[in-house]
Amino acid sequence: MKSMMKSGVLAVAVALACSASSYANEKAPVERQGYAEGVYGDYSDASSRDLSFSLKTIESGPLTELSGKPIGYFLGAPDHLVVAESSGFGLANVQSMPVDKAESGYLDDLAATVDGFDEAGFPVSQGHYRLLEVTMEMDGSKQPSHVALEACWSAQKHCVIFDPTVEFLDSHVANLRKLRAEGWTILEYSEPVDSILDLAKGDAAPKAGRCGLASRPNSKSRSVVFPAYTVQYRNLYNIVVVEHRIGRVETGLRCDTRCKPQPFAYSNASSGWANLGFNIKCASKGTAGTTGSRGSAVAYSGCAHRAVLSAKFNLNIKGSGAGVDINIDSNGTVEKNGRKWTDSCAYF
Repeated sequence: MKSMMKSGVLAVAVALACSASSYANEKAPVERQGYAEGVYGDYSDASSRDLSFSLKTIESGPLTELSGKPIGYFLGAPDHLVVAESSGFGLANVQSMPVDKAESGYLDDLAATVDGFDEAGFPVSQGHYRLLEVTMEMDGSKQPSHVALEACWSAQKHCVIFDPTVEFLDSHVANLRKLRAEGWTILEYSEPVDSILDLAKGDAAPKAGRCGLASRPNSKSRSVVFPAYTVQYRNLYNIVVVEHRIGRVETGLRCDTRCKPQPFAYSNASSGWANLGFNIKCASKGTAGTTGSRGSAVAYSGCAHRAVLSAKFNLNIKGSGAGVDINIDSNGTVEKNGRKWTDSCAYF
């Protein structure tokens, strides 16, 4: 991919907004009485504390005690579902919506039984469960309590949580932990302004000042890179039902030799696949524009998954000049890279 970066460019890693927990076999090492607490805590942290949870164990025992009945028999059916938009560093746009509006295949697992774990390679006879009373606070408002299931196999160092009110709770946290363990970061790049000696040689630049960015006068260019990444969403039995392969995105702005803004936006394609009641739609787009000394660059690449035939992820350019932007029209659980960048060039 074309890039404006040259040798000597500074790269700064932007911290991830998710837990530092390790993740073995895409799950943290099992602590039977603490696995759920860790997952809920990481989800809350990744949502910038838009959500908080308190947990209370209301029943526990050998997993065989739950055999023969669907999960929904023990957890009940929710009327609302919490959904979130995800990226490599956290969760955004966390919202609660009526189940029928969410159209999520996630809740199909309510009809499953724990007996299916045998076929998935996790013997019911070796499992242990907890039924958890979950009290959620969202945007400062306490929600009615609901019940979630935690199942663990100590010998296999594997646990799973199924919360019928928080869509893909376990998978969201697994993805964020995995990316952090892999060292995924957002990168920021910049180039220093030209020296006074260099300016003296140019016929367009005054000797009394150097051209830099309004946001950082000592730099003549800045950009942000969102590296490509891959995440997976799994069902109750640890089977992958959706995979997102999110493309690399870069946006930024450079001041040219005449101190004019030259914004740029690059967006690699995203792709993925889905099965077992889900479908996935992906798109990528980048654009840039200028108005006088101001310039904007915006690019996104991502996907959305939802129940069969209902996923949507469309990117549409709107506005012009430095006011250009990209509207995201989506249905479903969104995974994306990207941002809008606006800056100005001036002599300092």
